[in-house]
Amino acid sequence: MRVLIVCAGVATSGAAQAQQYAPYPPPQPAPYQQPYGAPQYNAPSAYGPQNGTATQLQNAERSDSGRGLEIAYAQASVGGGFVGLDTLSNSHLGLNKTSEGGPVFGLGAGLRLLFFTIGARARVTTLSDFDFWQLDLEAGYHVPIGRWDPYVAVHGGYAFETSAGAAQVPAPSGAGGTFSSTAANQVAVHGGEAGVSGGLDYYVTPLVSVGADATAELLFLARPKQTADAAVTEGSAGGSPLYSTSGSSVGLGLSASLHAGLHFGS
Repeated sequence: MRVLIVCAGVATSGAAQAQQYAPYPPPQPAPYQQPYGAPQYNAPSAYGPQNGTATQLQNAERSDSGRGLEIAYAQASVGGGFVGLDTLSNSHLGLNKTSEGGPVFGLGAGLRLLFFTIGARARVTTLSDFDFWQLDLEAGYHVPIGRWDPYVAVHGGYAFETSAGAAQVPAPSGAGGTFSSTAANQVAVHGGEAGVSGGLDYYVTPLVSVGADATAELLFLARPKQTADAAVTEGSAGGSPLYSTSGSSVGLGLSASLHAGLHFGS
């Protein structure tokens, strides 16, 4: 019995010593943590490239111009233009000089919702014989590309001339000079117009932009019937058959301008 007890004690002691000196498992490396404030980089996915939405968001962030949501704008322009009151057709319009080129000045303002704008604009083409005014409503579509903002727009409205020099009519046969409207009763030429324009803006800051544009439009003009005493010759009184009936024409307007704008939003 004693022999059995001694053998059991020796076996138990050997097993304890064997367990005491068993090798430890190798240490596992701690997960890497980037320093606070360092840029975060996402490891490539094991399942292929990132989806298209994530790529577009990254590209948009790199090309971000800092522009916020624009709500309203105001713009001033200066350039040059051509006005032909009867370029395409003339039905008894009866004016001596109907086409000329000169400087163009404009002011506009409106609202913007994402890619679309709607507003109003006033322009005047200052010519030697007459000033030609255009009062328009316009709508545009914009394609923002960083700080650049190309666009196309359509417009339409009311056009009229404001100088008596443009309302000169030829003298009747046998009379000298030309008929010219008096200050009290001008030969008015006015009507509707519609056109298209294209341009490009560059946002210097989210508030200020500069750019250029080109415009073409059709002019649908009319000269109302006048009374005979609305005109006098340059030396004698008389009448012209052109005053007894109305006249009309279809003209053409062309212009190119540089402009600067202010943009308001969030």
